[in-house]
Amino acid sequence: MAIWIAIAAMAAIILILAIFYLINSIHRYGEWLSPVILIIVSLFVGTISGINIYKIKHPVQSTAVQPESVQKKNKGSVVQNGLQTVDEGMQEDKDQQKVLKDLQKSFAKVGSVKFDEATKTYTIEPTNSQNVDAINYVLKNPSKAHESGYDSLTSGILKTSGQIKNGIGSGYTLQMVKPNSNQVIYSAKDGKVVTDVVANQ
Repeated sequence: MAIWIAIAAMAAIILILAIFYLINSIHRYGEWLSPVILIIVSLFVGTISGINIYKIKHPVQSTAVQPESVQKKNKGSVVQNGLQTVDEGMQEDKDQQKVLKDLQKSFAKVGSVKFDEATKTYTIEPTNSQNVDAINYVLKNPSKAHESGYDSLTSGILKTSGQIKNGIGSGYTLQMVKPNSNQVIYSAKDGKVVTDVVANQ
């Protein structure tokens, strides 16, 4: 803005000098064209400078109506701030899918892993025949949990749950269901045990 003020000041000075020049030229030489041109130029420059100074001091306020809220896709929560929030929602979706891929790799020998976005739940379903037999055996014989390796598996699920919280935030559940069933036999949320069917038997 300082440069426009300086230009406006110079234009004002030139305008004053041009007026004196005009008066002097008419009285002495009878000429008026050059001073008039100088006056017009100085007025033009001064007007442009004034307009720019005004725009800088009074920026135009956006009249665009922003939506009151943007709903994150399938999140069940209302968020604000338009595009920025949508970007954050998209980033969270990408993070969720990245975690899903990592879990599918980590638990590939155990079974399949699915993600329910509505409940923010990652579900491990044992499909490996050896693990299926071992888990079914432990469900019938809880005292054998340690020697069968079941305790190591659930300990890994608990640790992974804490890593998910640190990675993409709280509120995510990592659970394991009974083979060929929807019954949850072990679940952890934010690094804490929520369900442990074997331990409670």
